[in-house]
Amino acid sequence: SDVYKRQGEYTADSGNCFISKNATLGYMEQHTCSNDKTIWNELVSVYSDLIEMELELDDLSEKLKTNHSKELIDRQDYLTNEFTQNGGLTYKSMTRSALLGLGFCEEDFDKPTSKLSGGQKSKLILAKLLLSKADFLLLDEPTNHLDISAIAWLEDFLKNFNGACLIISHDRYFLDRVTNKTIELENKKIRSYKGNYSEFLVKKEACLLLPKNRPLYEKVSIPSMHQTILGSIQPTFFHLHYHSIGKHCRTGCFRPAISFIHQQVLHCLLYTSPS
Repeated sequence: SDVYKRQGEYTADSGNCFISKNATLGYMEQHTCSNDKTIWNELVSVYSDLIEMELELDDLSEKLKTNHSKELIDRQDYLTNEFTQNGGLTYKSMTRSALLGLGFCEEDFDKPTSKLSGGQKSKLILAKLLLSKADFLLLDEPTNHLDISAIAWLEDFLKNFNGACLIISHDRYFLDRVTNKTIELENKKIRSYKGNYSEFLVKKEACLLLPKNRPLYEKVSIPSMHQTILGSIQPTFFHLHYHSIGKHCRTGCFRPAISFIHQQVLHCLLYTSPS
């Protein structure tokens, strides 16, 4: 999707965006769905580092049956600690939970990905994104292809997600349940509102009726951006609301605004916490 700015794909007209080396961005286009794996193996591949550690630990256990060298024991201790701290004891249950939560059944786990429909592949890629350990998720219409129970699972996942998330969606009920900040793009201006989509509508109406009531929102001009992201990311969930785009989307004139959105949102992460 155009709204997901891959690093280096779009260049801002002005300003700079610096992302902390400890911050990881996650978006759907980072992940693909191969045609030569089962559904289970495709999703569990996001934990490839843990799988490699687990295999090495099994190998070390076999070697220690006949060789009790300090080198092997130290390596086993180190890997056991790394494996445990990085979710090695729960990655299989997380994989199962994501598949079941997004609408797959256990009988599907061994199904080849080559036999999946487009909608099923989209759900599998969404699952890979959610389990990718990214600090900041960019979700464009994440409820597409999901039924009511899968949307409910996604809501619970995001509510417990220890990071930040930028969501673009037409599902206002979903937005009301998972977001605590709304960013509006209108007429080449960005306005930031605290609260979910319903609260945004009330606050915007109040601002339109009472023009002097500026403290209700922050108004930012696109050309004035020069922000930096440092340190840890706060658990904030944004909804991007935009309209009056018209022909700009088709001509490409909208791209500078999209570049700005990502830079501005990353800056907001430093200062915004759940309301």
